Amino acid sequence: MLQENRDQAAIHKQDTGEFMTERLQWEEEKASLLQENRDQAAIHKQDTGEFMTKRLQWEEEKATLLQENRDSCVAQLNQKEEVDNFAAVLRNAEQHFKGFEEWREEMSSLIRAVEELKQMLQKKEQESVSKDFLAVKTQLEDLQRKVNEKKRNKWYRFCGTLFTPRRAE
Repeated sequence: MLQENRDQAAIHKQDTGEFMTERLQWEEEKASLLQENRDQAAIHKQDTGEFMTKRLQWEEEKATLLQENRDSCVAQLNQKEEVDNFAAVLRNAEQHFKGFEEWREEMSSLIRAVEELKQMLQKKEQESVSKDFLAVKTQLEDLQRKVNEKKRNKWYRFCGTLFTPRRAE
């Protein structure tokens, strides 16, 4: 029995030694895993910090780009409004210019008509003066002829018997 006890004690010692060896290996493995876990946690923390920094930079860049986009849209809308206003002013000016052109053409036409009427009136006055002159001249000639005839008649009458005009019988 002693031998058995010794054998069991040796087995127990051997088992305890193996257990201690395994426990030491486990402790080393545990320490290694804990260190690896700490390293990975540090890397994760660093990566998370970098990610958060990049995310914040991206958010700022996104906000800046959105603001630039809004500003660009507002500027384009303002520019479009200015172009529309300019186009409206231009159309209005064109209409006024067309109205002015029509007025100018009407005035030119009226001025030409007035000039033509003046020329026609002057021509008619000249014709009228010529006709009146001819009529007056004719009347004057008739009157002169009558005066001449009357003078002869009167002269013959005064002289009466001396000179008697012969009558055609």
